[in-house]
Amino acid sequence: MPGRHAKPIGLHLLEGNPNNLTKEEIEKRKADELHIGTQEFVEPVGVRKNKVAHAKWCEIMRLKEESEADWITSADTSLIERTCMTDARIKKLELVERNLEKIITKSGGTEFDFIKKSNELSLCNNIIKASELLKKLWEQLGLTPRARIGHIGKKVKKEEETPLQKAGFGFV
Repeated sequence: MPGRHAKPIGLHLLEGNPNNLTKEEIEKRKADELHIGTQEFVEPVGVRKNKVAHAKWCEIMRLKEESEADWITSADTSLIERTCMTDARIKKLELVERNLEKIITKSGGTEFDFIKKSNELSLCNNIIKASELLKKLWEQLGLTPRARIGHIGKKVKKEEETPLQKAGFGFV
């Protein structure tokens, strides 16, 4: 049974090249890696029509441009679209919940108590489900602090060469 799959070379280098791959090996792995998508993104029509989703799309694209990592490509457009639409759905459900509260308080509340409780429960369940989905999507896109730590890797100090190493004697 074979061992583990190799890490993507970009992630391997972010971790400080723990396997001490040579420049030739790194270049070969970069050339052999499957690269899907480009850095050019086209906003989906559904996101463009929804104001809340469009604002989230712009925020994610701004964050992507500010970061130097290139692991998010155009192949992830559907994932970003789903994130934006889920965020818009949560905001819509929260707005419905607030409006429902206003209607019930204006009507006196006695005959609407059962409707109120069932609607609140339903809305809360929908918000919780959408929030859990959104959290998973944010993790995949690297939009949470925990996910960003996983994408950053460790900084490795470069050791200064000794005079013998500069002269070509290797590790002494």
